[in-house]
Amino acid sequence: MRLTAARTTRDVTAVVLDEMAESVGAAAAALSLLDPDGATVRVAGARGFPPDMVARWATFALTDGAPMAVAIQTGQSVLLRDVQEIVGRFPELATEIEQSGRRALVGLPLSTRGRAIGAIGLGFDVERLFDEDECSFLEALALQCAVALDRSKAYEAEAAARAQAEAASSRLAFLAAASTTLAASLDWERTLAQVAELAVPRLADVCAISLVVDDRIAVVKVAHVDPQRAAAVRLLYEEHQPGLADGAGVGAVVRTGNEVLIPVVDEAVLRTIAVDDHHLAQLRAIELTSLVVVPLHARGRPRGAVSLGTTGDRHLELDDLVLVRELCARASQAIANAQLFGERAHVARTLQATLLPPVAPKIPGLEVATRFVAGGDGVEVGGDFYDVFPAGEPGSGSWHVVIGDVRGKGVEAAALTGVARSTIRSAAIIESTPAEMLRHLNEVLVRGGQVDQDDEGPDGDPRFCTMVVGTLTPLPTGVSVELAVAGHPLPFLLRADGSTVQVGLAGTLLGIVATPEIADATVVLAPGDSLVLFTDGITERHAGDRFFEEEGLAQVLGRCAGFTADTLAERIETAARAFVEDAPRDDLAILVVRVPERAASTTSASTDLPAHPLSARRARRFVLTALDAFGVRGLDEVAELLTSEVVTNAVVHAHSGVRVSVEGIPGGARISVADSNPLIPALRRPVHEAEHGRGLHLVDALAARWGVDPAGEGKAIWFELRADEHARG
Repeated sequence: MRLTAARTTRDVTAVVLDEMAESVGAAAAALSLLDPDGATVRVAGARGFPPDMVARWATFALTDGAPMAVAIQTGQSVLLRDVQEIVGRFPELATEIEQSGRRALVGLPLSTRGRAIGAIGLGFDVERLFDEDECSFLEALALQCAVALDRSKAYEAEAAARAQAEAASSRLAFLAAASTTLAASLDWERTLAQVAELAVPRLADVCAISLVVDDRIAVVKVAHVDPQRAAAVRLLYEEHQPGLADGAGVGAVVRTGNEVLIPVVDEAVLRTIAVDDHHLAQLRAIELTSLVVVPLHARGRPRGAVSLGTTGDRHLELDDLVLVRELCARASQAIANAQLFGERAHVARTLQATLLPPVAPKIPGLEVATRFVAGGDGVEVGGDFYDVFPAGEPGSGSWHVVIGDVRGKGVEAAALTGVARSTIRSAAIIESTPAEMLRHLNEVLVRGGQVDQDDEGPDGDPRFCTMVVGTLTPLPTGVSVELAVAGHPLPFLLRADGSTVQVGLAGTLLGIVATPEIADATVVLAPGDSLVLFTDGITERHAGDRFFEEEGLAQVLGRCAGFTADTLAERIETAARAFVEDAPRDDLAILVVRVPERAASTTSASTDLPAHPLSARRARRFVLTALDAFGVRGLDEVAELLTSEVVTNAVVHAHSGVRVSVEGIPGGARISVADSNPLIPALRRPVHEAEHGRGLHLVDALAARWGVDPAGEGKAIWFELRADEHARG
């Protein structure tokens, strides 16, 4: 027989019912096992006995009068040679024996390691004598079967332990992956979406996440293995919103913080949950087979719940509840972190705003443009700032421009920035030159203890401040600028002819020494000239060992002759941010002052952008700035749309960086997007369901004219927009 190869109880049972019964000529066979309680016997398998008889004896007590029960109790074989002997010893079997047609029965005890574990029952169609040899053979078979069962129990226990260990390992791996995923987001709405994505289908078939919003419970995320059925789940929640006063369901879980597990969802459960017949019909339509609801906590109290359900053959059990509980604990922490981050970011933005002018600076007769981008993750206040305010007596026409950088971030840096900005303003009242103003600020910082030499910044260096102060005095044609620089990058002067030069005299950092070396320098801006002040968040942007530096800024400025101050500031920011797409740790500040010409010297501008998804957004902003600078009105929306489509196509399909050019033409503008891929795009009819392929169709439909021209080794897609046509549309 195959008992030596049988691994599980099911395998052993199959061998007994088939091979063993056949080897002894039995017409029927059954294998029963003693329960761990030592009093109950359960039939593991039977063949050849009438169904009613099998059903009656599927489970029986050792005290019941049955051949297998006696064999287990006594440890001796029960041999019933004919019907008279069967009925005489077990009269309660008379009817079943008559109906089954069996003429002889055997009950063989199964024992191993000195204890009974079950019995084998055999039925014969003919009377049997059971001589000594046959009895020995039957007992030998029973012994082999007992050994095989003992071995199978050990194998099954080992397999169960292994499966349990694997399940535990799988759960730990799932929770580890979930923790990593949830920790990667500081957006609480995205965190909730990730909880649903993690749960379906890994833990359940349907997930609904609810939160308390304004003292009511609102479903904020629904997921289903069948996306089309997710809408039905959401509709159910929207039409029958849980309430905090509910005695059961989501409302009760949120109110009490007690989780709920319903391993089997049947009609009775649905009727308990439903509030009316319509609600009951909706619940039935979801076809839930089990349900678990676990609270989400925020700052120590339940503020929502995660509801998970299964459909089909799946069921949620206690182990699943434990796993869901752990997932919700991690999700609650991630949500709390995200909310705390949001609050800190709001505080940081509010505090940062107090360190910059509340409105866009303006100087009569001059163009002024500023840009500021906070570095880092948005929760720390940076030290970069700028300021523009009148100089001298009212009506003198003179103005001060300031740009500065306090080393470090956070509350300490913000406090020092506030001191520096307010001190420069007050120093401007009593000091006559920018250098004297900076020396005054240095004395305040050093003698007033504003900069503690033992207070180290993030890199272990003392905190300090750098700054540029310029005093602008109007001339008959242009403006005179008296500059003083204290440890700050020297400003750039962009001449109307496109030449660039850094101006000013390098000076000492503020707050380090009692007597800094700071000197004034004078530069004159003629019509068309621009003075560009910036912080090192521009020049120190780097990708690995490659820095943007002053040289990179000079190259950008050299292509911006004739740009308005706003277009120039936009071009600098775009170029610097395109150099490194990842958010930098340092702030970025730009202040541009330009002497306008009587007539604009150019009506064109261009910028280079990398092959990156953010390029479309930056291209849109650059185009809008250029159109505004050229005085082109009424084309913003269509220019944004078409620029975005063409730039996106170049980045996604041509896998290329782009040069975006804007040119003012009579009555409108011409916009060009050049890339390095020479492949000419074709105007094809897009498939109705397709998400892509409509870019050129939009250009063809909305542009007055468009085309594709060679550009270096690649091509340039251009289109012209007419303000009068879109005004009529």
